Amino acid sequence: MHSRMRKFWRAAAVLAAVVGVLALAGASGVASADTGGPGTAITYGSTWSYTSSTPASGWMNPGFDASSWATDTAPFSDRTPVYCAGQYGAAGLPTTANTDFPVNGSLFLRNTFSLPADAWGLHLTGTIDNNASVWVNGSSYGSASGGSCSTGDISVDVPSSTLQRGAATNLVAANATDSGVATYFALQATYGAIAFGNQPVETQKNTPITDGSDPIRVTITPPAGGAAVPDNTEVDLTLQSISGSGTLSGGTAYTSGGVATFPALGVSAPGEYRLVATSGGATVTSNAFVIADQITPCSGSCSAGGSTSDTSVQASTSSNGGALAVSTIPGAGVPAGVCGGAFTQLGAGASIDLLGGGHGNLLVSWKLDRSLVGRRSALSFDLCVGADNLQDPQDTSPTTKGWKTKDGSPAIPVPDPNLGVTLFWGTLRQCLFVPWSHGLPASPCWIDKRKDFHGNVIIDAFVPYPWDASFHGG
Repeated sequence: MHSRMRKFWRAAAVLAAVVGVLALAGASGVASADTGGPGTAITYGSTWSYTSSTPASGWMNPGFDASSWATDTAPFSDRTPVYCAGQYGAAGLPTTANTDFPVNGSLFLRNTFSLPADAWGLHLTGTIDNNASVWVNGSSYGSASGGSCSTGDISVDVPSSTLQRGAATNLVAANATDSGVATYFALQATYGAIAFGNQPVETQKNTPITDGSDPIRVTITPPAGGAAVPDNTEVDLTLQSISGSGTLSGGTAYTSGGVATFPALGVSAPGEYRLVATSGGATVTSNAFVIADQITPCSGSCSAGGSTSDTSVQASTSSNGGALAVSTIPGAGVPAGVCGGAFTQLGAGASIDLLGGGHGNLLVSWKLDRSLVGRRSALSFDLCVGADNLQDPQDTSPTTKGWKTKDGSPAIPVPDPNLGVTLFWGTLRQCLFVPWSHGLPASPCWIDKRKDFHGNVIIDAFVPYPWDASFHGG
């Protein structure tokens, strides 16, 4: 939740006729991507494949066939206590030794694991009696010596860029050797994570993207026990479009104290987007956010607008304690089946939001270019609206709370997976046929449909407050 309250109705709007209908779609809220780090990839006492016979060359590489090796299916349960048991137990290590690790011999071990997309770096820590060499994904990370009950004989930091993520597997291989008396080997692997330190909220095009006040930050947490994230580690942001054709600027920054800050981050065109942060092969995706054509701050009435080559939208509110935002978005669409079977989308989409805890009734004027209209009359076009929490004031049923549509049926609830809310969708009635309160329509409706002298279709609509009584933010 962003620190500023955001009360808004988001109109992911489109035009279509009845063979095309003019549609105004709504949305609000946020949904975020799953993340997996930081975490532990290999725990102490985990299952390893191993052999005490010298294997063929290349045994430490990921592609090596180790199917004939033994597998420790009951980790450490069949092992005998070691003389460092008390100290190892206090440090969280297993207190028994592998009975298949021969005194004065060698043990060759392999352990595979997977990492989530946001995993950054890998740290290996462990204990050996007496010596061990370690490889990760076939690359050598040197040797370690122990035997004096030390709990940190093995300490290795693996560069983030060398790791595989997702369905791909990684491999830790070790050659443990003993020089007499007792044997012992234990190893764990931890990974860090990349994450958004704060989330973007609605911003005007070509202005710095913020969380409402501060620049967007990306944080990198190192693996537990590992080295700190080096200063000047590069972090890159790319733009993932949900709808919209904008490009990103200011998308590269460098860490200081594990944090990369993006003070000049901007998007060139309105739409609905996510940011994707990448560093050292690790990636994380931000919450969805909207870029507006225009955001107008106001303490009373205000207006804002947006346009594409074939669509323009102008919105105004009579009473608002924050800002009014309008985004006209190529590619924004209406869910299937919510505006009747003859619905065909024309023109661009749009969103209309009240930001910063605003409130007030809304007037919207929509213009569709004559190139899309042809000879059809203005009355052959309709508005299809989708809005969060836009309820019929005469309907108290929890299952049919959506506002009444053109044919008198309740608006259809459709979950929006990007924004994490349910929108109520349907075609607007004429204002003459909706309930009125205090001299104004109490439900969303269209006021006028006409053509201007250029042949463009213009539809004026009214949406009463509250059309979004929810609390949403970045």
